[in-house]
Amino acid sequence: RVYLWSGFRDTLQVEEEVLLSDAFGLQMFGAALKLDGTLDWVRTFPTTGISVPYGLAIDNEHGRLYVTQAARNRLVALELTGAAPRAVGSYPTVRQPNSAGVDERSGEVIVAGRTGGEVQILDPEAEEAAGT
Repeated sequence: RVYLWSGFRDTLQVEEEVLLSDAFGLQMFGAALKLDGTLDWVRTFPTTGISVPYGLAIDNEHGRLYVTQAARNRLVALELTGAAPRAVGSYPTVRQPNSAGVDERSGEVIVAGRTGGEVQILDPEAEEAAGT
């Protein structure tokens, strides 16, 4: 599969699916495409409690979506395995975290900041065990 994650305002159409943003005007969405390019699924995710979502990364192994908050210098972890996404962690990051990715071998999250070319590597399992 190929995964797409982004934010949108108002209305977004993905093939036959029409998505509407929430009352706050900003909504995140995720879509999975099969390798032949056909749509497998599409979902919307509310941004309630997530200030200025920016960079997005998926962890398929743990069923999590990581969202950077550029205005707050934080990374939020959303659990995707239930009926609705729910926040399961929030971590401090480098300044203005614009991009994120997941190393599928280790489960570590790589966060890149705009200022000074900073890169941060987070181990969410270790962070949660430490209580951050």
